[in-house]
Amino acid sequence: MKPKDYEITMKKGTQTSRMLIWDFAAEDGDIVEVRVNGKTINSRVHLLNEPKAIEIPVPGKVEIIGVKDGVGGITYGVKFPGNVSNRAYFNVAPEGSSNTYTVLEP
Repeated sequence: MKPKDYEITMKKGTQTSRMLIWDFAAEDGDIVEVRVNGKTINSRVHLLNEPKAIEIPVPGKVEIIGVKDGVGGITYGVKFPGNVSNRAYFNVAPEGSSNTYTVLEP
């Protein structure tokens, strides 16, 4: 799997959303930083198989930055409830690199 950036379109009228983030593989100590619109929201999110929720504005730009690789790469999934496609996005973020999720209004 290669790192990828995404554009996510939310349903009409959505002004805020939750971003759910989790480790979709082994709970092995992966840590990421979450930035929203350039501001650090949480500098040390310990990824678990159980999703964590982070409030985000719509529209907005979410960056997931790899901080610590437990074993075998930083693997994570995100989902934005209220997005048009209603899908989850699976990604990798090597230490020091980032993935961007541009969250759009319709």
